[in-house]
Amino acid sequence: MKRWISAVVVFLVVSSLLPLDPAAVQAEEKRPITPEDIYQLRTPSSPVISPDGRWVAYQVTQMVEVGYLSYVGISSTDGAYEWLSRPFDLMPSWSPDGGELAYWSILDNSLSILHVEDMAMEKIDMSESPPLWSSAPQWSPNGHFISYISDGKLLLLDLNSKETRQIASINGSISSHVWSPIDDRIAFSGCGNLFLWEENETLQLTESEEVDKLAGWSPNGDYIAFSRGSFFEGIDGMFEGEPYNDTDIYVITPDGEEKQLTDQPGLEMDPLWSPDSNWLVYSYMDIDTLYWNEVWVVDLNGNKREITRDFERSSFKPFWSSNGDIYFRAENEGAEDVYEASLSGNLRRITEGEGEEIVFSNTMDVREDLIAYTSGDVYVPTEVYVYDLESETKKITHLNDDFVNEIELLEPLEFWFNASDGTPIQGWHLKPEGREKYPLIMVAHGGPHLSWVKTLCPYYGFDLQVLAAQGYGVAWINPRGSLGYDREFAEAIRGGWGINDSGDFLDAVDYLITQGRVDENRLGFTGLSYGGYMTNWMITHTDRFKAAVSEAGISNLTRWYHMNLELWGVKSNWEFNGSPEENPDVYRRCSPITYVKNVTTPTLFIHGVKDFQDSVKESEEMVIGITENTNTSVALIRYPEEYHGIVLTGKNYIDRTYRLINWFDSYLSPAFPISNRDIDRFLW
Repeated sequence: MKRWISAVVVFLVVSSLLPLDPAAVQAEEKRPITPEDIYQLRTPSSPVISPDGRWVAYQVTQMVEVGYLSYVGISSTDGAYEWLSRPFDLMPSWSPDGGELAYWSILDNSLSILHVEDMAMEKIDMSESPPLWSSAPQWSPNGHFISYISDGKLLLLDLNSKETRQIASINGSISSHVWSPIDDRIAFSGCGNLFLWEENETLQLTESEEVDKLAGWSPNGDYIAFSRGSFFEGIDGMFEGEPYNDTDIYVITPDGEEKQLTDQPGLEMDPLWSPDSNWLVYSYMDIDTLYWNEVWVVDLNGNKREITRDFERSSFKPFWSSNGDIYFRAENEGAEDVYEASLSGNLRRITEGEGEEIVFSNTMDVREDLIAYTSGDVYVPTEVYVYDLESETKKITHLNDDFVNEIELLEPLEFWFNASDGTPIQGWHLKPEGREKYPLIMVAHGGPHLSWVKTLCPYYGFDLQVLAAQGYGVAWINPRGSLGYDREFAEAIRGGWGINDSGDFLDAVDYLITQGRVDENRLGFTGLSYGGYMTNWMITHTDRFKAAVSEAGISNLTRWYHMNLELWGVKSNWEFNGSPEENPDVYRRCSPITYVKNVTTPTLFIHGVKDFQDSVKESEEMVIGITENTNTSVALIRYPEEYHGIVLTGKNYIDRTYRLINWFDSYLSPAFPISNRDIDRFLW
């Protein structure tokens, strides 16, 4: 949080918005998209339905030159009213009755409370405990207090007196907390253990050599659920991150004892209580596979059941409905859809036929019979939608209407083709307007066990649209190893990175060439993370691509394994059938650096110096290898303050995007040579 705030400049912008009229602004003529248009996009996430079901609050981010703006928005669930805060507001939280919304205002170090009935605003000065370092505000069940964590301490704000006091501290930092639903008790976690604050006393509940991560109270207030296992601590130890090894689900019983409910060999994550307090639903990832999630339930006696046992899709982020059914999300053929399941395992796809796709993590909420979620694709910017089980899907935000009315976006064309061995592969294609024959750029996704979810944001749909506006055909596919298909498809690249999936890209290129408009002599390739790895693989194994841009990629899997052992752990062992010491031939065979003498494709490498996931050394080694062993054109751009992907600031993102465009222009578009001013961008 500190680093993010330091990346943005503080300035005032007109804040409050009246109800929006989608038809109020109509562009006379749309224009092609440019990299700078990223500044116009407003992206909502993390919708939260109010307790009375009348409103949805959400976070909105917008890239600017020096970082990001952050807003809080609310919309009525009938879509009739929409409101957006001023910049630098974040972490909205509803009061117990849904009549008030609290959130932090970084601009003046205050807690803002919006009274939604009349949209009146109340400001509470928090200068002695700046929200810059605080967790999201949480209301007490009676609505009289707001608690939050600031600088590792648990604080309580009395809404009547407007006074703040510290109520708990431990020998270390407190990381998370949650109120009991029926009384004034708070469970909190820190230093790997759980604690209870009750009647101004702090009691330690657990003491473990592993990390205990708080999940929540049962609705009847009797039990506290938590996960125990190994967790990545996050950048600079600022937060407890996702588990990376083995975790199990426990509860604290009413008599204060801990009870283990699951013992599966893998990751049991994100447990949530059923309305009747009898079950916990959770996501499970088998330790002997990679990134394949299942939805399970367990009762207080430890009896487990897989809800998705007959469902061949990776499934995650389950929620309970008021009637005891379960909603979850699953990647499905280039989309993330919502599914409904009963405890008996009957499944139904909620969004089928609605034409809407879920995007982004942690962006769905369920309350009673309402589902709020964010949706968008390459052609439609992300907005907030509500699905009512009694009626239909409704778009309730219009954050990007001006963008859509002003800028021309190309609609992606879906295609399927059979790979060389007959395996069906799904892809999408943007065809530039005004060209009979055009150069084609193939874009690979990261992961590798992710999939293209067609989102209009940096490195996804926005980049694709920008390249198409420059006159390029742009294509992207979900090759073997991608999620959104069956388990066999997702696991098909085990022990064969590059070897087992690169052919899918080449087959896709051949398929698109047969369609008649692609210039087979002007092909490009690019990708980020595993997409960067795939770019490195392609340039070392084929000369078909006349230009390539590799971003945050991997070249040497042995080094990558040892630098990421704590983060990836057992998962890398599964992926490559052992460690580099146990199976060195696989790591050597699957490392692009092994074949660096073969490179003939002019390649630009882009990397963040602070990338802790795929070290900048990966790109540096490729550049050195190409330079020492070939006469191929090569360049490396390093961004000193950036991490995994160049998106920390808009200035860096724009700079990176123009470098990418100009590199491809230099080798794929001889009819449109770059200008002298553009050449200046290459004085690295």
